[in-house]
Amino acid sequence: MKLTKMALAIATLAVSSIGVAGTLSSSPMVEILALDGKKMKLGTTSVQISENKTHQVVVEVAGTIGDDFFTSEQIILTFQGTAENAKIEIPRLSSKLDLRKFQENQAITIKTDSGKVISHKQDLLKGEGFLAKTRVEENLSKYNLAKKLASVKTFATAPLEAKGQIVVDTNKVSESELQLLFQKADKQTQKRFLDWVEKNVK
Repeated sequence: MKLTKMALAIATLAVSSIGVAGTLSSSPMVEILALDGKKMKLGTTSVQISENKTHQVVVEVAGTIGDDFFTSEQIILTFQGTAENAKIEIPRLSSKLDLRKFQENQAITIKTDSGKVISHKQDLLKGEGFLAKTRVEENLSKYNLAKKLASVKTFATAPLEAKGQIVVDTNKVSESELQLLFQKADKQTQKRFLDWVEKNVK
């Protein structure tokens, strides 16, 4: 009997020591690009989070208002996980005025299903070089090592490029992915890419 009670007690302690997981999802127009230093698949809108664990996500807001396609800067959100499901929310973007206001303040809220707002640290993820926005892991590693507002040093896992070199993902990129990357690029980058295509693609 004593052995049975001891076994039950140990099992209870083991279960309680395991973090309870919840799901973090995103509102329409919000894509999750990275979680805890790791790049997510294109189109990711939900990830698993653990209670009492520090998490860091990189998100991007993109969509169409009228006839215009827009994409935001890449935004870092660092917060404590919860066992309850939570959602990344942005203000309603239905007009160019709404978009202008969002671009000025990047107002983002993380809220649980029960309505509790989860406090978070927020910053912009910047990158350098051609198609910098496609190199999320590398840019995030640099950011996390720099001890900035939303940095988490333990998430600085991606190998950093040597000076003067570009790290290229050699995996095949689908046509739809290439179109999305082109749309997300700024005008100067789009022009450089088109110039390159004209010179190199026959």
